[in-house]
Amino acid sequence: MNGVDSGLATSLAESMGGLAIGVQVPNITIVCGGDRYKCSKAALVRRSLYFQIACHADRTIRSNRITFPAQKQRHIRAMMHFLKTNTYIGPVEVVDRGMTPCQKNSEQPAGEENGMSIEFRSNDRAILHHFPEFEHSWILHGDRAVKASKIITHHELFNELQQGNDEGFVCIAPGEYWCQPELLPQAIQISLLIFLRHLKSRRTDVSINPVFHAEMFNHVAVKYMLPDLQSHIVQAFREGCQAWINTSLIRESSFITAAKIILKPILRPRLGLQKGTDCETREMGEALVWILAVNWGWMIHDEDVMSFLSQKPYHTVIKCVEHVVEALAAQWEEKLAAQAAVPV
Repeated sequence: MNGVDSGLATSLAESMGGLAIGVQVPNITIVCGGDRYKCSKAALVRRSLYFQIACHADRTIRSNRITFPAQKQRHIRAMMHFLKTNTYIGPVEVVDRGMTPCQKNSEQPAGEENGMSIEFRSNDRAILHHFPEFEHSWILHGDRAVKASKIITHHELFNELQQGNDEGFVCIAPGEYWCQPELLPQAIQISLLIFLRHLKSRRTDVSINPVFHAEMFNHVAVKYMLPDLQSHIVQAFREGCQAWINTSLIRESSFITAAKIILKPILRPRLGLQKGTDCETREMGEALVWILAVNWGWMIHDEDVMSFLSQKPYHTVIKCVEHVVEALAAQWEEKLAAQAAVPV
């Protein structure tokens, strides 16, 4: 039943019965698959123009129900959870299923199959101001370490680093590395710090599945005219997405699949960005561009990502990303310089 135990699906719907978006007596039922949600028409109408229209349709008046396609069951559950609680986290799972196989595989440290670890330390007070954990030790494992390593070793300045001072990034054992950012060329250092700051800012209380967020935004929040839900989804996508996890072969959680869903209503085939795109649709597109930008240090060397973005309709997206990357780099250069200039 789409990832939720069928025996508990009814209890989920019942727990939302009455839909706490008002204190009125429930007088309409929302139906999706085997789920039933008893709601107040007046409360629904206040939330969305779609529900204003749907609640006054002849069929709804006769049956006192609104029916959504059964294949949208997980998405409608998330929508109803939002209408009840004004919170959005992604899929509403009745049973906590723990980490997915992709998440588990993405955290493999050095010493395990396909594992990798990088220990970061710093003596630079400007860097320590933003990453105080570097004073002693901060360690990345798995896919995060792989992507951080790619930012360093795939950069065009890395060969020069090896010919001169190579103490900034050192292999100390198979799959295990040590990194002191201030010893890296500034361009590599800035790109790395942008990515590491992004890693530190990830939320753990929202779903990391970018495809679900993209589908919720386009096919539920926009389609059913729920602007409050739209903003919550954008925030969850921007703050919860973990694009570094290698899920390219799994459509249901692939970052590239999510990007295609987000960009479809924004881009015209062969023409690029549509000037008349609705603001709410562009908001999700801007969040996508930001995620691409803070991961750009490794993404620009990632075969799957660049194979996707190199297609002609997405050339404008690359230009937008590069603009944000330049702005972020300039901001970090200013922040580090300003902090270095502060008297001890």
